[in-house]
Amino acid sequence: MKLKFNLSHQISIGYLVILVVAIAAVLSCFLTLKKNAELDNQIDQVYMPLFSSLKELSTLQNNSIRLTNRWIHNPTERQEKKDQEVIYRTRYQELKQELTEVLDNLPQQDEKKSLLNMLEEFQLILMEEAKLMNTLKNDSSYADSELLNNAIRRWDRVVVPQAKDFKIKLDAQVKLLYTKIETARSEKQHSNNVITFVLVIMLVLFIGTSAIAYFLSVTRLVKPIIQLKDVIREIGEGSMVKATFEKRKDEIGQITQALTNLMDGINGKLIFAEQIGKGEYTADFQLLSERDAMGKALLEMRDNLKHNTEIERQRNWAVTGLAEFADIIRNQNDLQMLGDAIIRNIVKYTSSNQGSLFIISDDGEESEVYLKLQACYAWDKKKFEEKIIYRGQGLIGQCWEEREPIFMKQVPDNYVNITSGLGYATPRSIFIVPLKVNDSVYGVLELASFEPYQKYKMEFIVKVCENIASAISSARNSEQTNRLLSLSRQQTENLHAQEEEMRQNMEELAATQEEMQRVLVETQNKERYLRDMMNASTDSILTFNTEYKVLNYNTVAQKSFQAGGSKLEVNADLLKLASSAGREIKPIYDRALAGEIVHLETEYSGMHYSIQHVPMRNDRGEVFAVAIFAKDITIIKKAKLEVDRLLAESQAQEEELRQTMEELQATSESEAKRARELERTSGQLDAQKQMMFRTIEKLKEKEKESLAQEEELRQAMEELQATMESESRRNKELERSASQMEAQKQMMLKTIEKLKEKENETRAQSEQIKQKEEQLLAQEQVLRQMMEELGTSPEAKK
Repeated sequence: MKLKFNLSHQISIGYLVILVVAIAAVLSCFLTLKKNAELDNQIDQVYMPLFSSLKELSTLQNNSIRLTNRWIHNPTERQEKKDQEVIYRTRYQELKQELTEVLDNLPQQDEKKSLLNMLEEFQLILMEEAKLMNTLKNDSSYADSELLNNAIRRWDRVVVPQAKDFKIKLDAQVKLLYTKIETARSEKQHSNNVITFVLVIMLVLFIGTSAIAYFLSVTRLVKPIIQLKDVIREIGEGSMVKATFEKRKDEIGQITQALTNLMDGINGKLIFAEQIGKGEYTADFQLLSERDAMGKALLEMRDNLKHNTEIERQRNWAVTGLAEFADIIRNQNDLQMLGDAIIRNIVKYTSSNQGSLFIISDDGEESEVYLKLQACYAWDKKKFEEKIIYRGQGLIGQCWEEREPIFMKQVPDNYVNITSGLGYATPRSIFIVPLKVNDSVYGVLELASFEPYQKYKMEFIVKVCENIASAISSARNSEQTNRLLSLSRQQTENLHAQEEEMRQNMEELAATQEEMQRVLVETQNKERYLRDMMNASTDSILTFNTEYKVLNYNTVAQKSFQAGGSKLEVNADLLKLASSAGREIKPIYDRALAGEIVHLETEYSGMHYSIQHVPMRNDRGEVFAVAIFAKDITIIKKAKLEVDRLLAESQAQEEELRQTMEELQATSESEAKRARELERTSGQLDAQKQMMFRTIEKLKEKEKESLAQEEELRQAMEELQATMESESRRNKELERSASQMEAQKQMMLKTIEKLKEKENETRAQSEQIKQKEEQLLAQEQVLRQMMEELGTSPEAKK
């Protein structure tokens, strides 16, 4: 199966390519920037603090070695011990705490373990140095050469090698860390170069795509549209347009094909109209389709004009014949000459083959009245025959007696023969008419022809017979000559009046035809406008009559039925269409036909619809049809469900936030209580510290008195120092807990703000949905009013 890439598909593919390229570029930039952010975070949060801590550790190690060395080899200075204690008790502990916090963020576990081992090694070195310094703590220790030599030997053989080994490991670790920092920076620079390259490629692609899109738009859209515009403008000006278009398989090609069909149709209609204007009523015209309303109107106009022309010809023929026979009757006073002239002219004028004129003879009693052949004419020659017919004798006598015309299409073989040089034959039709005027019969006229007499000819013959009867009556009743003359004049005037009336009727008929044509065009335009308006609606619109037959529908309704596997068309049985879709809704239709506005909501194939059945009434208030308006409310339903879900989530989050705030408040109260206890303990320790300091002063004064007291004091100092270190760690833990609580509090505040923003967005979405629903209801009301106007307008009634 060959795919058809129409114009919409081409545009969609172009935009899809641009969108894919843009998404790929944005995704690449996003991943690169995310990687750079991770590298920056790793450098700032791990590598740089670790590098600084290791540098400081190296400095501490150098200072510790230097101070211990001076302590051993320079006994006169005792400040090194205090500095060493500061290094061990303060600076080392702080550095250890910092390294521990930094190592918590270090992802490499082996490296983390190695650094922790180095800290332990450094701590062991400090402890060895402290032991050496305690060994040589007074002048007597330096006086003991063996003790001094052992200390120096331990310093050179144990502490110094350990310090050198630690220094080597520390320098290697610092170098490795520096290499990692430089590697991360190189990766970051490479990522920036990649972003720059991607942006340049994107710029080039967008420029190239824009140029290609512009070229294709000009060649594939703008030029054909300009050509279509020129052709449509010429068509709108009423010109006979002939144009050729490039054959295409997209929407432009469909438009050009439709426009070509339109031009051919309009040109054909113009030629057809010109032929009709010239009186060529036999001209034919091929309809464009079954829905070619204009073509049907032209054909109907041709047939009407042809029919009217034929009627006018027959009327003129009759009027002319009546006038001629009136002149004949008026110019002939002799009855014999009058009969010969009448029978000769009426046979010729009616295209008959032969004719006979019988006149009632009144020379005798009434019982002896008979019909006498007054004149006979056949094959353009006068015949001299004598014949007498009594009342009721034959068809002529029957016509005289019944006083009604007799028309025969099946003539018996022995009734009459028409003889010529080629032979003889029986006529196909005979028309016998009484010469009757004022309910008095003065004779009978008999005509025979090979062709059947048409109705207008028979009416003309009847009227002529009336005139003949009048003339016979005038000739026979000489004493009533004046009266018959005035009657003839009156009849002539009536004839002229009839002619004038017929002329006026013809003018009125022409005006009526023009008005009907104008009303037909207006009705077609209004019907086209209403249908376009219905098709422009996004709702499904359908009307049906009291017999459940479909009257009108728009494209949305047609597509809806096609989606359900049914074909919607005019005069289709709506009940069958509904039953084929598996729905029994006849009771709803009956309620609407009873005058009730029925509204319901239904779900079909995962879609929600709001359906309204509105009865349409005529000017008498009777329901003659029902309009069905079906609106797709799936988006509104889903939006309402989404709003409910968001509100439920918001309420759950608010409840969770409330519980978290309560827990946070309880934690804050517990931490505050603990802080107060620590403050109280710290106060006690400070008091004990002051007391111990005073005791130390006293003990220093009495140092020489009791070495045992000095040993106890040293132990008390060590216990006090351990207690202070423990309290210091507890204070740091409290500070860290307080910072964590503050961070949790900030996080909770941010969460509250996000929840509030989400709640505001949910409310805004709800307001937008409500506004959209109100707009849809307003559109539905406007369309309902338009349908009501359509149902009650005079054009719709016609």
